[in-house]
Amino acid sequence: MRSTDASAFDHVSDLGQGPVVVMLHALLLDHTMFDQQSQAIASQGYRVITPSYAGHGKSKRVDGPPTVAAMADQVFGLMDALGVEEPVVLGGLSMGGYVTFAAWERYRQRIRSILLMDTRAVPDTAEEAANRHRACDLILKAGSVGPLAATMLPRLLGKTTIGHKPNVWRQVSGILDSTDVHAACDALKALAARPDRRPMLAEIDVPSLVLVGEEDLISTPAEMREIAAALPRASFEVIEKAGHLASVEKPEDVNRTILRFLGHLN
Repeated sequence: MRSTDASAFDHVSDLGQGPVVVMLHALLLDHTMFDQQSQAIASQGYRVITPSYAGHGKSKRVDGPPTVAAMADQVFGLMDALGVEEPVVLGGLSMGGYVTFAAWERYRQRIRSILLMDTRAVPDTAEEAANRHRACDLILKAGSVGPLAATMLPRLLGKTTIGHKPNVWRQVSGILDSTDVHAACDALKALAARPDRRPMLAEIDVPSLVLVGEEDLISTPAEMREIAAALPRASFEVIEKAGHLASVEKPEDVNRTILRFLGHLN
């Protein structure tokens, strides 16, 4: 594993050699949510880079505007620091998908393909944005993301995982609880202000994989199917018995799906 202090990231997994695949994690989580994907994909001849955003995981918080565009800039600042010059396969889950959309808007010439996992193209409604700001106030007052994590976790995981995989519940809960409270607020504000990406979908003319958990309550299969239909070159896959965090809940199925897609690219 290589590591770097570049840009906003000082907690980065960088595995393997070959075409570059970058995967961006969900809100309040860190790059370890892709550990099983990183290992499986790297073993098949790819270089897989998965950073933890500033203030997430072991990456320290940095000052700057809390926007998904700023996060996209940080991602490609990291690519520069790691010497990645060729176009990459860029993927993200949930918030990582929002950053992927921002990256396409700003760095499309550096992206050869896109993976959209359990994410949304629509912006927050006024009520959803207000709820994010209230959540920020709540966790700042508590001095911990714990109160937010407690309400998020039952919606992040699918009913099958909740009922039958207590180890996944513990894993995700531990990551959520470790997130810096101020970085969590930065991310919440960034998501509340993110733009509507639906008008841009038709412009994403690279091969795209749209992947969703069958039991996802946040970015539902129906909503993700609409995203896939709007993309010119997309394939659509549903991961059975998984919720919003399909990469953690059904890693083997996600690995097979991504590797099959990457194989078609090459």
